[in-house]
Amino acid sequence: MAVSTALPAISTMMADSLTDGDHDEARDVEHGALDLYDARGRFLTRIDLTGGRHVLTLDLRRLLPHLLAYPCAAVILRHRHPSGIAAPSRADIATTRALTTLLHLLGIRLHDHLIEGGRDQFSFRAEGLI
Repeated sequence: MAVSTALPAISTMMADSLTDGDHDEARDVEHGALDLYDARGRFLTRIDLTGGRHVLTLDLRRLLPHLLAYPCAAVILRHRHPSGIAAPSRADIATTRALTTLLHLLGIRLHDHLIEGGRDQFSFRAEGLI
């Protein structure tokens, strides 16, 4: 069954929960989320993610039970760069590839990987990287 294209707009998604940290320490750490959607594009759940100072680390073993617990057909990975630069790092590209591989094995599609950097946004899908 094809996944609906009615997934949330980038601007709507990026406005949610990625800028929750208002204290200085939170601004230095990459925060993100993996949003799960069903085959009709309906939101199922959000898995909150945190990383280090310059990297968002995905523990694929930790994600697996969440991915299997829901009738998930597509996911959107999103995070913010504390640097304010939305361009993807090499680590972001490697993370996207690793996640895509895992999802493919589970029959789940990576709809997009979105990065917020200050007022800028980067979409892997819009740039043809997915």
